[in-house]
Amino acid sequence: MELAPRENIYGHRQRLFWLRDHLRKEDRAVEFGCGTGRLITIPLRAWGYDVIGVDLDETSVAHGR
Repeated sequence: MELAPRENIYGHRQRLFWLRDHLRKEDRAVEFGCGTGRLITIPLRAWGYDVIGVDLDETSVAHGR
């Protein structure tokens, strides 16, 4: 039994835009469990936000760098 529907790209983009709209450029943010950073950290940084990604998986972090 699935408790929640799987998220599609639309749901992800909506979350990303929500974060963008609720952060100020002078805020600092941390994404815990970022993996490679390509879903949240990298897009927000490309828009000029001060975001850092943290993950325990060293391979993902290395790939994101």
